Amino acid sequence: MNGDELTACQARIERYSRRGIEEAQAERLADLMKDCDRQANGLRLCLDCTRLMGNQPWRCLSHRAAGVPRDLPGDFVRTPQRCLAFRTGALT
Repeated sequence: MNGDELTACQARIERYSRRGIEEAQAERLADLMKDCDRQANGLRLCLDCTRLMGNQPWRCLSHRAAGVPRDLPGDFVRTPQRCLAFRTGALT
């Protein structure tokens, strides 16, 4: 991993942990998303979206545009996918 990837990975681990994901799983998800970034395959996690609210249960504020239920199960938010409603922003 280069410096930018390490920084992004650490930020993701912290973000996922704050959203209630156990540290070991947060690390696995961050590594998985690093691979998605490298492949530029367009896959994202709901956990990285500014439109995801809550913390187990999670709620998608753009569920209609995304074509998903408003209330999202845990497995769903931890699964990389393509989403037309995905938005990034000040993700801390």
